[in-house]
Order: sequence, then C-alpha cells, then structure tokens
Amino acid sequence: MNQTEIGFFCSPIGLGHASRDIAISEFLQGRNIHFVSGIGAAKLIRQYGYSVNDDYHPPNFDVQNGILKGSLGWLWKYYRYYNDCKKISQKFIDNEKPRVIVSDEDFSSLTIAQQKKIPSILITDILETHFTSGIGSIIEKKMNKSMREIIEKCNTVIVPETGSDQENIKRVGPIVRSTRYSRDELRKKFGFDKKTVVASVGGTNAGKFLIEKIIQV
Repeated sequence: MNQTEIGFFCSPIGLGHASRDIAISEFLQGRNIHFVSGIGAAKLIRQYGYSVNDDYHPPNFDVQNGILKGSLGWLWKYYRYYNDCKKISQKFIDNEKPRVIVSDEDFSSLTIAQQKKIPSILITDILETHFTSGIGSIIEKKMNKSMREIIEKCNTVIVPETGSDQENIKRVGPIVRSTRYSRDELRKKFGFDKKTVVASVGGTNAGKFLIEKIIQV
C-alpha cells in the first residue's frame, strides 16, 4: 500500500469546503490523498474518486429567523465535537502517517499535526469567529486566541479572497472546480431558460433561512 502523502481534513458543514478541496486536489494528481470529512461532504468527495473517511458529524446550528439560538450551548457542543475530532485525527495520523496535513477549517487535525511536527496547511475564509454575545463572547474570545495560535504555527494559510499576503497568510482569490461546459450549455443543462438570479448562501441552517426569504421576494 502506498503511503498517504496528504492527509486532507475537510469541514463537513455544507458542501462549499468539499467543493473547493476537490478543486485543489485536481491540481495534485499523482499524489496519494486521503480525506477525512463527514456526511454530505464525504459523499461528494467520494463521488470524485477520492478515498475518504466519513467520520465527522458536527452539531447542528439552531437558526431561527436568521439568528443563532442558544449560542452558549452551541459553543459547548462544538467544543465537545472538537475534542472528538482530535481523537479521530490522532488515530488517522497515527495509522496513515501522512507527510503533510491540509485542513479546510478543521482545527483539530492541525493541533495534532503541530504536536507531531508534521507540516500543516490551513484553508479558511475566517481568521476569527463572532457567533456569540454576553458570557458566550468571553469563551469565544479564548477560543479565538487558541485559533490564532494554531494559525500562526501553520506553514501556510490559504485564504480564498483577494488582497495582500501577510506573513504565512496567502490570499489567492476564489477556489472553484473546473467545468467542461460553457455558460449557455450549463443554462440549458439545468433548464434555466428564463431570467435567472443565483443566490449563493452558506451550508448551515442560516443558508436555508436565506433561501426561504429569497423565495418570498
């Protein structure tokens, strides 16, 4: 069996992370890549022919009227999920012994990689979070501090937006999958024969809320 060269840890929240990670992997042909993700993201990655462990199952966002409810409770659930993911990452890295860890917003795998002195690359849209207020914001600030420390230890941080690079942060612009079809061919394929407005939203329940509101317009 060939050694896993790249351990690719992909956030299972929505399909956006998996989509761009597939796009990146298409440029790494010939490399032995093994993914760790979960639910719909793992299914999409597998459809593109990559090896993937369906191990990550994050807590749901309780979004009502576009607002995250019970944010303090959600932070606690996410903290427990993070610790579960650390155990999963530890087992994967011990078994597969990858040469490089690439993480798309999965900080648990970066923690293990950095403990083991394995080169690590982070792909992320956000450099800190702002989910909570009140008491929860105090906890979140500490979590953001830990996140910044992990980011600083990464060999490279890839941010898919335009802008200037700084230290280990590289802003590369949008990361998208290539397509064999033209715009007109895609419109015909999906039956978009009328004037079309594309609404791009996130993969959490907040995205569902936004889609429902757009339909009402």
